[in-house]
Amino acid sequence: IFNYFPDAYTLGFTATPTLLSGKGLGRFYDDLIIGKSVQWLIDNQRLAPFDYYSIDLLNHDRLKHSSTGDYTYKSIDDATKNVQYGDVIEHYKKLADNTKTIIYTHSVEASKRVAEAFKSAGYSAQAVDGKTNKQVRQQAMEDFRNGKVTILVNAELYGEGVDVPDCETVLLLRPTESLSLFIQQTMRAMRY
Repeated sequence: IFNYFPDAYTLGFTATPTLLSGKGLGRFYDDLIIGKSVQWLIDNQRLAPFDYYSIDLLNHDRLKHSSTGDYTYKSIDDATKNVQYGDVIEHYKKLADNTKTIIYTHSVEASKRVAEAFKSAGYSAQAVDGKTNKQVRQQAMEDFRNGKVTILVNAELYGEGVDVPDCETVLLLRPTESLSLFIQQTMRAMRY
């Protein structure tokens, strides 16, 4: 898992008695049963072990929060304006070359730029998003599953509800302060 824009979250988190928004649960429940930890799930082969790399490429002064508490798309654009994706490709080549990879970006434009950068470096990459024609999205996923496409770049599409057990690598090319988004995206590569 590569997180190029780290923030408050790491995969060493433990469950706490709060909503994912950070608000307490006391007004809803008297008791809370904490589920198994990520480490327990790994030790018991429910999740695959992982290596986690993080490089901070953001201009944090540009990040602004939306009403939901996460960053606005415009501020992410501003904070990543000077990012050179060649560094991402260099690290990918060094640490995860030719592994089946899902890349998360914050916008359609960013997903297209990233896919083009990987294609220029010789990789079979495809960008998809919620506005991509349904048949094209289905074909992209089929091509990813059968190995025709090695790198699937998306904008807000494969966060949850998608089953890709042979995904080996995740690149987070977007910052987030949403724990639920972080968990959904980073753990996409932790299926056996």
